[in-house]
Amino acid sequence: MNMKKTAILRASALILCAVLTLSAFTGCTIVPKISAEDLNKTVTPKKVDAVPVTDTFSKALCTLSLDLMKDDANKDVNALISPLSIIYALSMLTNGANGETKAQLEKFLTSDVDTLNNELYSYMRSQSDLKTNPLHIANSVWFKNNGSFAANKDFLQKNADYYGAGIFASPFDDTTVSDINNWVKANTNGMIEKIINDLYPNEVMHIINAIAFESTWENKYFDTNIKDYVFNNADGSKSDVKMLCSEENLYIENENAKGFIKPYSDGKYAFSALLPNEMTNGEFIKSLDAASLYALIKNADTDKVKVKMPEFSIDFSTDVSQTMKKLGVIDAFDAAKADFSGIANDIFAAGVSHRTHIEVDRNGTKAAAVTDIPMATKSAEPVETKTVILDKPFIYMIIDLEYSCPIFIGSLDNIK
Repeated sequence: MNMKKTAILRASALILCAVLTLSAFTGCTIVPKISAEDLNKTVTPKKVDAVPVTDTFSKALCTLSLDLMKDDANKDVNALISPLSIIYALSMLTNGANGETKAQLEKFLTSDVDTLNNELYSYMRSQSDLKTNPLHIANSVWFKNNGSFAANKDFLQKNADYYGAGIFASPFDDTTVSDINNWVKANTNGMIEKIINDLYPNEVMHIINAIAFESTWENKYFDTNIKDYVFNNADGSKSDVKMLCSEENLYIENENAKGFIKPYSDGKYAFSALLPNEMTNGEFIKSLDAASLYALIKNADTDKVKVKMPEFSIDFSTDVSQTMKKLGVIDAFDAAKADFSGIANDIFAAGVSHRTHIEVDRNGTKAAAVTDIPMATKSAEPVETKTVILDKPFIYMIIDLEYSCPIFIGSLDNIK
């Protein structure tokens, strides 16, 4: 986004902030009533100096978005991931990795973990400094306290320092399942109620990130802007929908798709959609790379564009580890090869569970994501007016305008 466009968005936000009161999230973890022992009184976060958030952060999110969506968007399902949630959870995990395990994780994350620690800390800090903040980021580490497992104190300290992670010692029984799910529900504003159903006997740690986003549109919809329409589903069927009709000022296009950016009232975030010309959503995602996605967002044209988009709601869950393995992260999930000696000896990652939720309607957008990494002992089982009518499958994002990167990315194929 160039300076002129950013200035326009910022000015609009300042005017709106003078007359609107928004319910804002903070960057602090919400800790509901739980039975686990809260160790944050003993693992106190140390002072960290914020650094400028660079293109490393933006391009890592663009890369993760495409790497992970290329599998899910090709299945003709309503896929949705939060690369921001995933990068927070995996970076916390990487703080305990060594050797080849660490090298594979850093290659997947496109950055060394020390750089990510600083940039992710600074990004989270920048959210808490906002007067109106629609984005809430929370992190936690839960470990088994039965006397047979001891988590490395340096690992816990680093994640407390850079990620504000809640540190909880728990018996890993039914009370732990309840505690973790209550923490998830609280830190996603109730949009995601649970991330685990039970605990396997040899699980000794869970590393969790939760994200909640909630914002209203910069330009509101009135009844006259909402029309009955038909959406053409990927499976060939049709669905009656309510279309939100508006005229926007940021147009994006490449040789394979056209779309738009629609700001939220906070001025920092926006909704974006890309409608493929002749391709399926999966084919279009495969045609993109991180540089082209970044450029599409950053170089949006200030052209008027008439938009029709449907109201929709999606819940999605996936095991990110399956895609990670295809992209070279092997050792972390291999009981014989994993080196997480920075956490404890003889443990490995038993998966990377990711769950998301989004609601897009006339008022704005609510979205949430949770990424959970269970750790197990190695004996465990492994000015021209354009037009964009979203009346067929399309790709959509919630983007950070300041850094030109997606914090959520999804594929809408069917509305049922």
